[in-house]
Amino acid sequence: MKRYIFFALICSLIFLTSACTSNTESSFQTIAESNSYTKSVLATDKYFEIDIDLENIQDLCDTTVLDDDSGKIILKTAESVSSDTINLQFEAHGIIDKDISTILTACAYDEGFLQSQISVTPSESAIVKYSLQTTEFDDFGSRFSISIFLPDQNTTSLETVNLTFSELLLVSFTKVP
Repeated sequence: MKRYIFFALICSLIFLTSACTSNTESSFQTIAESNSYTKSVLATDKYFEIDIDLENIQDLCDTTVLDDDSGKIILKTAESVSSDTINLQFEAHGIIDKDISTILTACAYDEGFLQSQISVTPSESAIVKYSLQTTEFDDFGSRFSISIFLPDQNTTSLETVNLTFSELLLVSFTKVP
């Protein structure tokens, strides 16, 4: 009986040790720094839209704007930094898998900065520019930000702005065989 208990304890210990062993490549930051992966960036036909109520932009914070098999994009912060400027900060959360890991984003680096197209409505009342470009990856994926400039805000009673991000970028990390 003692043998069976000892055997069961040893088996349990082995199981727990193997189950608790962390995957050393469990973050995009680690994957990006590893020589075990090749990175590629491709433009896709995927897109997302955001309607911004200029009186209540803070209501958009922590809103998932895209959820896809390749990852999701979350609008983390939306703030009015002046009477004519709004900043939106996004997190692109990727999917880590055994052989290929992906991030769907609007801004990436591949021998230069690549940006998805952004269209704005009404186009005559707003200008949109990327304001954060980075080559660094976080544990979850990457970040990007845009600024919306409303130059004629004093003469126009603009209530909403619609943004469409098109040709989103797919960043793929493929395990080298």
